[in-house]
Amino acid sequence: MTDQHDVPSIAIVTATFNSEAVLSGLIESLKAQSDNNFEWVVRDGGSSDRTVEFVRAAQEAGMNVNVRSEPDFGIYDALNRGIRETSATHYLVAGSDDQFEVDAVAQYRASVLESHAPFVAANIRSASRTVRPKGGSLMLNKQWVFVAGHSLGVLIEKKMHDRYGYYPKKYPIGADQYFLEKAYLAGERFHQADFVAGTFGEAGVSSVDVLGALTESFRIHVDLTGKVLLNFLVFSLRLLKNIRRIR
Repeated sequence: MTDQHDVPSIAIVTATFNSEAVLSGLIESLKAQSDNNFEWVVRDGGSSDRTVEFVRAAQEAGMNVNVRSEPDFGIYDALNRGIRETSATHYLVAGSDDQFEVDAVAQYRASVLESHAPFVAANIRSASRTVRPKGGSLMLNKQWVFVAGHSLGVLIEKKMHDRYGYYPKKYPIGADQYFLEKAYLAGERFHQADFVAGTFGEAGVSSVDVLGALTESFRIHVDLTGKVLLNFLVFSLRLLKNIRRIR
């Protein structure tokens, strides 16, 4: 029998800014969760539309919401604030245009209770296909060796940030990659849970700014491994592969 103190508390952390047009899908997917024992932590960057109004309406409808709106320095600054200010033991990141499957929270909670791993990685849907962790070489596949995605795709034990720091401001697109790979290279366990957590929205910066994402990934790998020439070769090959998307 599981001790009450061993049951993980879960926060879903969302950074928003003028997200009115896409936020309703996320809210409805949170309301529909079969396990509604979670906190939705929203850190808004000072939206001028009805984003905060929508969030507060969800709170008034009975959802456990922790919301604050104030200027920030981008997505990772907002996420760091939300993570620091939740009392939950574990958290998931969700973009304002993401949507969870109805059993996502329940399955994440069950998986961490079963595995006791500090990171639980699930599958996600993206562009109408199911995305799973790829395995293989970290040099070639980056964080997708062990996660399908940062948003929706991995439940993280909050105390990992005490060991590896929070999302660094110097990587405004790929700070999650830096944090996850740093933990992975240090030997932290990523438990692979075979369920689909939700559908990933495609409007994020890393999906739109392809050149920026590739450049930051190169810098991150040099920072973490110190291998400049090998990482430059991989970076050059990725540029060629994505040249049409960059144009």
